[in-house]
Amino acid sequence: HRLVDVVEGRTSTVLQAALEKLPTPETIKVVSIAMSGTFRAAVQAVLPDVAIVADKYHVVARITKAVHDVWRRLLCGKRHADPLRHTGRWVLRGREHLSPEEEVT
Repeated sequence: HRLVDVVEGRTSTVLQAALEKLPTPETIKVVSIAMSGTFRAAVQAVLPDVAIVADKYHVVARITKAVHDVWRRLLCGKRHADPLRHTGRWVLRGREHLSPEEEVT
């Protein structure tokens, strides 16, 4: 696996043009892109046989947002002193940022 290119721009036209300039498109097996239907369509138009995967950054960002949204819904109507207001934030923190006490809880 190796990085072939990073394309600046957020339109299918920009991505499609960049893909069409690849010197050996037949060697491309996998394309990692942001989770966008526009990007997916551009890749499929130029490289119909490649596997398309969502890049890690966008997958983690969506999961984090979904967990945060659920946590906020759970807090609705809870008192300020409710333990969920404090401990619920731990789910959104990376393990490396938790204290030993928080890890055990």
